[in-house]
Amino acid sequence: MKKTIIFDLDGVLARDGETAAILEGNKRDYAEFNNIAAHAAPVPEMFHMARTFWANGHKVAVYTARSHDIFYSTRAWLDAHGLEFAELVMRAPDSVLHDWKEKEIMARAALDTGEKIAFAVDNNDECLAAYERLGISTVRVHYE
Repeated sequence: MKKTIIFDLDGVLARDGETAAILEGNKRDYAEFNNIAAHAAPVPEMFHMARTFWANGHKVAVYTARSHDIFYSTRAWLDAHGLEFAELVMRAPDSVLHDWKEKEIMARAALDTGEKIAFAVDNNDECLAAYERLGISTVRVHYE
């Protein structure tokens, strides 16, 4: 297998228009977020990109700050939309860390095992900065 390409889930592979506001400020309603996220629309361009890298022998990894509590529904969503990937990495259920710190820990663990990461695709500037501090190239996604 060639290098790994990391894709964020919410805001990259899945549209996050309805879910983004749910987690802003102090009103974080994770139960509502999980309900809406389970039915989020996929982003076709990002799925195409991930499928292209997979077809060319790269490892596609999905790193998300979603809690591992919803691993099975998240996996089902990815499967239902036909994404082939090698790894789904999620935040620990009891974690209170910022998303960027979660993803930094995930990426550092992969690098520590010798994994070669080509780049990470994310929509969060703090997450992108965390990857860049580890020497990982990044692609920022933004859509309306």
